[in-house]
Amino acid sequence: MSSETLVYIFIAVIIALLVAAFQYTYKTKKTQIRPVLITLRFLSVLLLLILLINPKINKTTVLKVKPNLVIAIDNSESIAYLSQKNSVIELMARLSNNDTLKEIFDLQLYEFSNSLNKLETDSLKFNGKQTNISNALRQLNQIYDRDITAPIMLITDGNQTFGYDYDDKRLQQPVYPIMLGDTTTYADFKIAQLNVNKYAFLKNKFPVEIFVSYTGGNDLASSLKIYSNETVVFSKPVNFAENQTTKVITAYLPANKIGLNTYHVRLETLKSEKNIINNSKPFAIEVIDQQTNIAIISDKLHPDLGMLKKAIETNEQRSVSIMTPSAFLDTVNNFQIVIVYQPNTDYREALLQAKLAGINTMVIAGTQTEWSFLNAVQENYSVNATNQFENYQATLNPNFRSFTIDEIDFESFPPLRSEFGDTNIKTTSEVLLYKAINGLTLNSPLLVVSESDLAREVMLFGENFWKWRVQSYLNTESFEQFDKFLSNIIQYLSTNKGRDRLQVDVEPFYIGNDNIFIKAQYFNSNYEFDSKANLTLMLRNSVNNEEFTIPFILKREFYQIDLNNFEPGSYNFKVASDNNEFTELGSFEIIPFDVEKQFLNTNSVKLKKVANQTNGESYFVDNLDNFFQDLILDKRYKTVQKSMKNIVPLIDQKLILALIVLCLALEWFLRKYYGLI
Repeated sequence: MSSETLVYIFIAVIIALLVAAFQYTYKTKKTQIRPVLITLRFLSVLLLLILLINPKINKTTVLKVKPNLVIAIDNSESIAYLSQKNSVIELMARLSNNDTLKEIFDLQLYEFSNSLNKLETDSLKFNGKQTNISNALRQLNQIYDRDITAPIMLITDGNQTFGYDYDDKRLQQPVYPIMLGDTTTYADFKIAQLNVNKYAFLKNKFPVEIFVSYTGGNDLASSLKIYSNETVVFSKPVNFAENQTTKVITAYLPANKIGLNTYHVRLETLKSEKNIINNSKPFAIEVIDQQTNIAIISDKLHPDLGMLKKAIETNEQRSVSIMTPSAFLDTVNNFQIVIVYQPNTDYREALLQAKLAGINTMVIAGTQTEWSFLNAVQENYSVNATNQFENYQATLNPNFRSFTIDEIDFESFPPLRSEFGDTNIKTTSEVLLYKAINGLTLNSPLLVVSESDLAREVMLFGENFWKWRVQSYLNTESFEQFDKFLSNIIQYLSTNKGRDRLQVDVEPFYIGNDNIFIKAQYFNSNYEFDSKANLTLMLRNSVNNEEFTIPFILKREFYQIDLNNFEPGSYNFKVASDNNEFTELGSFEIIPFDVEKQFLNTNSVKLKKVANQTNGESYFVDNLDNFFQDLILDKRYKTVQKSMKNIVPLIDQKLILALIVLCLALEWFLRKYYGLI
């Protein structure tokens, strides 16, 4: 409380005393209760004056904060496959009955497989199709990064099926792996990895790279075979030795049949082998009879060019050539799409030939673009160039309808460098991305698509596009999201066909452990996205003729169905709108493969390494008593007292108001009782 406030309170005391004395010395006859009345009036006036002064009071609250014990449980199929389900259930029961542990820690329960989730009642079903331990540890590290210590009890077999190596030295919290499964080493043949392209071209041969391994101490021989249906299309003997336990085998298979072709790789099993599931692995490839050739025309060197080629060619159906404008003139008929990078007058003939050939075009403008030339050679748009440049960030147009855009955090992407000036769009077009500066969205396009009866065009008003792919990788730990975005743009340019009101996005095949989603968009007669449509998927299993009818669920600006729980097999589908007004037919195949059943033992080596790196300790599930004891006795995990100091205004104290009312009421009662009023 400040000295100024104390002076005000002192003055209030004097005023209250004078008011009370004046009231009962000069205005009221002398009685035996006068001292009581003076006191009551003094208190009521003083309290009212203090409320007007409203001094601030320091209020300190002391809290006892227990450390968090984070419990993360592997909820994948491998736990059940390794017969550890009952061990986990018993472990959870012991945790819930350990009062000493709960007295020291706040227990925070999570379960994970391919993603991390809060543990809910009956959510432990051990049916996760994949295991991503690195993602679980990284997210827990982010959630509890402000805690001084929040030890993580990681209950798992340590076998990760996808994601980054969870041997991450950046983990801040101590990790205590509780290892599930057997550590005994058995003789085992295994197909560790299989690499194959998604597409192949008719009459060509496509490579299949197979990594095989052997666990055991003796020299053994096996045979690797690749089957198409039940026909052997490749066979090779494989010899293992004690000092040579891995082999890499490359097979070249002919692509003779257009469409989806499925295969199985099988490694001959041992008689004593305990796990034979990992001796076989399926794969599929789609054979196509043509490839989309794309030309990137540029007379400059820029990182955008290499990024475009790399990202576009992640789809094996597409081939990209980077060439100068003059080189393009000699090969114009070889390309179906042209990407023109920062054109100037040297591009005049190349642009003319592309237009005459009816080739769809993407134009990327930047700091080296000659806008006087570009404004003159086309009629779709114009920019009032000022020779001044600005960095523009991207904002997604939520009403964009020309093709599906997955949820991408464009606002986190670095800005693109672009010419400062008014942009005028002259043709039928749709803005995909708007320009933004400092979070303020401008009414100016950054990425726009347009179409006419003759051709389609995409215009990007900015360079340094390559930084977006890098940022996408930092956001998602994968290039896949950005490459899919660019692939959608290329797909839009691949045809001049007008938009269908019902558009379905489905892959020709899915591996059994993949995330299987079917997406669809439905547009009204004005080609505006209809969020009130009723879309239905009708599926029929081609093998047993079992039929399913599933409604689509609205997800932002598209509809989606999750088919992750469907059995492997070939499916014919029909997507229909209300009253079957619009329909889309097709087929896809789910190829059987259970990656969670590829392991035989707990990965104790990796789990122990993680524990050592984070100053934790590893334990087997049958050694929980030692774990509980060590955790309870660890002096790092103690309850902490925290004091919270708040400045509270006195006017918030309801007790003072009650005292004022009480003093005035009691004063009135006494005066009434003694006949003073």
